[in-house]
Amino acid sequence: MSEVRNPWDKERVSEVRKARGLDPIPKKKKVRFDEPWYEDLAEGAGVSALETYYGVKDLFGSMDDEDRDTLKDWQEDAAQSGWGTGGQILGEIAQFALPGGVALKALRGAGKGLKSIAGAESLIGAGLGGLKLPQADTDETRGSNALFEGATSLVGSGVGSALGGIIKGSGVTKHAKDLLDKGYRLTPGQASTSEFVQGLEGLLDFVPSVASGARKRIQQGKDDWSRGFLKKAAHDPEKITEVGEAGFRQVSDQTDALYDKAWKGIKSVQPRLYEKVKAITKHNRKGLSGSDGDVLKTIAGDAKRLLGDGKATPENLVQFDKIIRSHISGGNPKKFSIDNSLREIRDEVRKGFPDDVIANLKKADANHPNYKTVETAASKADGGVISPITGLKSSKSVGGSKRHARGESPIFDFGKQGLETVGRTPAEMPLSGLKRIAHMFPQLVPLEGLGNLTMGRAKGQKAVSDFLEKNLPKNFLSAGNISNALYDHGNEPRKKD
Repeated sequence: MSEVRNPWDKERVSEVRKARGLDPIPKKKKVRFDEPWYEDLAEGAGVSALETYYGVKDLFGSMDDEDRDTLKDWQEDAAQSGWGTGGQILGEIAQFALPGGVALKALRGAGKGLKSIAGAESLIGAGLGGLKLPQADTDETRGSNALFEGATSLVGSGVGSALGGIIKGSGVTKHAKDLLDKGYRLTPGQASTSEFVQGLEGLLDFVPSVASGARKRIQQGKDDWSRGFLKKAAHDPEKITEVGEAGFRQVSDQTDALYDKAWKGIKSVQPRLYEKVKAITKHNRKGLSGSDGDVLKTIAGDAKRLLGDGKATPENLVQFDKIIRSHISGGNPKKFSIDNSLREIRDEVRKGFPDDVIANLKKADANHPNYKTVETAASKADGGVISPITGLKSSKSVGGSKRHARGESPIFDFGKQGLETVGRTPAEMPLSGLKRIAHMFPQLVPLEGLGNLTMGRAKGQKAVSDFLEKNLPKNFLSAGNISNALYDHGNEPRKKD
């Protein structure tokens, strides 16, 4: 009887890999491509593979500190760039395409309860380390070996090269490349020019054990963009860490803090300020009508409340200046007259201020169009989470239709980038009805572009399919969608027990 070694024996892993012409499992091995972002793409795929590899090891208490350091090292590197996220999603897909990939992911997701399922450990060992390999030339041996070759190629360069090829072949949009290079974590579906890649990502919702992770990464791209939109109105963008209502509060607090800091240099107010403001509003209202005239009427009332009857203190000036600012548009030509009137009042309020105070206030004023756009978008967004379409509509509202048509409205370019990446509707797969069967036949998902090895159609796939059928515990096989997911695409759909 053949000796059965510890499934996670490192010498055995290296020995088996060497026999198959593979390098030992690397501490950290990057796949090199022509452009730096391809390295990140490949690292992302490597992270996906290593998370499965070490995740399953951890189920059985075999993961040591070196393993954890290796995984952490890869995770940190992949997280440094938006391209790493793309690699992670494609890595997930590839694991389902490889022989036994579905089994590996499904078993990992089943949790520590697998310890009580007979045969699970040997199956995982065969799939992820090639590691309980009997010497006899049996179906089990061939299945184990094929599983090993498929799974371990993920850790090396095999999957990185294949995935790099499909993305490089399809390309990414100009807008996506700019965002990715700046660290926005877009998925392949959000970045690629290929309708196939976009549709491929859409199918992940129908693939067991992957759907939740895919949705999380897709939402991650949307949140990154939404946070980036907020940052366009921030005076210290790096400190904007939230999205939605919390993110807008960070922007608003920064803006208020900048004005408050500027106003600290004011110790006194010019004489008869209220009378001067009253005279300007009265004169300018004659040339305005409708809502614009109503704005000046409101300003006159605020001036009396805050500046009249000896109330013109520095503290009240801060409030009055903020009210004026809230009514100034973001450059909409239709608001030209009212904006000029409001600025005239503001200039009167600030007259006589020290030069450094005026300079600081102008610095804060300069970002007002962007702030107005973000404020408008946040007020219209569900939960304050700004989408590209909401952002662009707000840009048009604040900047005006003509400026928007010329691409000159506030934050227009970034809004357009979002619309062409995280805001676009994924293309449908070219094969009709594929979504309906993807949950049963996940190996059909990467139907194009990955090649025979990645697709699992190389020599040994039939042995793998037979091996899984014979060795998976029956109580595991009856687990609904996961059971269907484990079934090879060349067979008939599984009948319920």
